[in-house]
Amino acid sequence: MKEIINTKKYIKNKKFEDIKKLLKKFLHKFLFRFFKKSFILLNVSKDEHALDVFDDFRKQYTLKQNIKLSSKLKEEYPDNILIQLRYTIYSLFSGQNECFDDIKLYWSRREKYISKNKLDDFDIGLVEQGNMCGSLGNYFYVFTLIHSVKLNCVKFKQINLIKDTKAKFTNETLARYFKKHIKVVEGNYFRGISKFIETLAIPIGFFCPHKDTATEIHLVSNLVYQERINQKKLGFFELEQDDLSKGRELIKKFGIDDKQWFVCLHVREAASKAEGKSENFRNAQIKDYLKAVEYITKKGGYVFRVGDSSMSKLPKMKNVIDYAHHDENCEFLDVYLGARCKFTIGTSSGWWTIPHYFNKPILMTNSQSNADYYSLTEKDFFLPKFLKITDNSEYATVEKYLQPPQGIVSVEVQKFASDHKLEYINCSSEDLYLATKEINESIDGKSILSEDQIKCKKEIENNNKIFKINLRAYGNIPNSYLSKLKNLNN
Repeated sequence: MKEIINTKKYIKNKKFEDIKKLLKKFLHKFLFRFFKKSFILLNVSKDEHALDVFDDFRKQYTLKQNIKLSSKLKEEYPDNILIQLRYTIYSLFSGQNECFDDIKLYWSRREKYISKNKLDDFDIGLVEQGNMCGSLGNYFYVFTLIHSVKLNCVKFKQINLIKDTKAKFTNETLARYFKKHIKVVEGNYFRGISKFIETLAIPIGFFCPHKDTATEIHLVSNLVYQERINQKKLGFFELEQDDLSKGRELIKKFGIDDKQWFVCLHVREAASKAEGKSENFRNAQIKDYLKAVEYITKKGGYVFRVGDSSMSKLPKMKNVIDYAHHDENCEFLDVYLGARCKFTIGTSSGWWTIPHYFNKPILMTNSQSNADYYSLTEKDFFLPKFLKITDNSEYATVEKYLQPPQGIVSVEVQKFASDHKLEYINCSSEDLYLATKEINESIDGKSILSEDQIKCKKEIENNNKIFKINLRAYGNIPNSYLSKLKNLNN
């Protein structure tokens, strides 16, 4: 009897959910057809209403649907700069070649809009709070913009972060280092002027101005790094003396001396609280990294596995500290460990950016995005997934891997791979071990780049003209990866 009642409840609930979905779809179509006739009684313009309706429903629709809809609105309301912004963001998500032209066009229209509406005095390098109160990786965008300002790559002279008083920084210790270079404008009155702020704010989570134009943010970081080198102003962060002293005392609680070298390891998992269960294409399995961990400990180093307590636990291993599950896990130590490690083994997630700010080498693993590659420096190594072209069983070369659309797409990646008959394959335990060995020996000065590695970087640069900017290939591809790629294609 109980099973019958539960089954009836399930059917009833399912019908209710289905009705809700149908109503939402109907309401969406109805509003878009009706809004042109509904403004006599409303104190709102047609384009503003269209934007509000689009924002209410876009999260429920596929990328293809949102591109189509935002494209239609863009043509219908060419003077609404936020509608233009929505379309440009979805164009970038699509990964198509045209997205770079769309970004440049949007930025040109934005600049004209600012001038036409006499808003120049308000165009003062505003950025929204999500860049420092949201995902940890968003700090990278502000870091890039800080250097853009210092090197005169943008027209404004200061960064102003608009922050609600109740909002908290993702990491207060890290924010302290950033606040030396930006101005934080706090208040509790921003909701009423949110559209105005969005119009003026630099959308650095997607793209960013650079000199007289704009492009995707990670590509801008590459351009800015070139300027940092040319102007001899690298400008990495350095730990304050008080933080050094505090960190030296705290690290003793792990049973190691401050002079002992260690490596940080961050592997994004589906269970991570910070990252959620979405974007599974960015995930990897910690067990695949254990051989690399053993290599480090056998060389006399320690490994701090960083992250949060929702991650799977590590087995007990000599000289390995599962800091993600440790009682001493805290924001301060996240920064201290990142700033003091010999290098970091990371995945496409926010944690790796902490050591990056302090000029520590990165081994970026299991990435499928050129955004990760073009964010790296000459100290870093890039170990991407293997990209199999299922039509002919070939594997994409690195330079092809980084090209659009496969190198750019960041939304509905699994669907994209299926539609284009591609398969992203995570690196094996052996791949990760060999790459770890290579970066460690490189730091110790015991290895130099092979001819294949030098050739690969040249091919990347020769094939990046599609981005219509002069990018440099700084990150090093592990020799072991290139050798395996050759064998797979022979």
